[in-house]
Amino acid sequence: MTAVAGNGDPLGVRRVITGEDEAGRAIVAADDIAQPTQSPLPEGIRSTVLWVVDDFPPDPVQGGWRSGDGGETPAWQLGAIPPTGARWTRLEIAPGATGIGMHKTATVDLLEVRAGEIWLILDGGDEVHLVAGDCVVQRATVHRWENRGSVPCTLNVLMISTNGDAH
Repeated sequence: MTAVAGNGDPLGVRRVITGEDEAGRAIVAADDIAQPTQSPLPEGIRSTVLWVVDDFPPDPVQGGWRSGDGGETPAWQLGAIPPTGARWTRLEIAPGATGIGMHKTATVDLLEVRAGEIWLILDGGDEVHLVAGDCVVQRATVHRWENRGSVPCTLNVLMISTNGDAH
């Protein structure tokens, strides 16, 4: 299976998904280009949902991906994380952009800065400058993101539900 051609969008991400055939042998179930999610986000923020786990422990044959060939696989969108699941996302935050205002999600978020730089702002007054290669464990605390740099910041984010309250 070969990845479909992307539309030239720099946020498009090649995603290879494994599975099993009828005989139980490992195969490539999908090899495509994940495109940014079309949903309302603050100006300068784009998101590509790579995978969603909608139960825990996860069933390896469940989950969702947006098939490049328009197949019948579900197209996961931004929104609430399943109460016993997780979502893996790639975010791009443009220079000068501020993510969603101060907010708290009912998740533990594992983040890696892949390119550029970003500031993590916490409601207690702490501000942390992060650059490519830096990682953050965001443990359901009130925060926001700001790109004060001159280039886009790309983050890989795994959000794991805590099955708690968010605001």
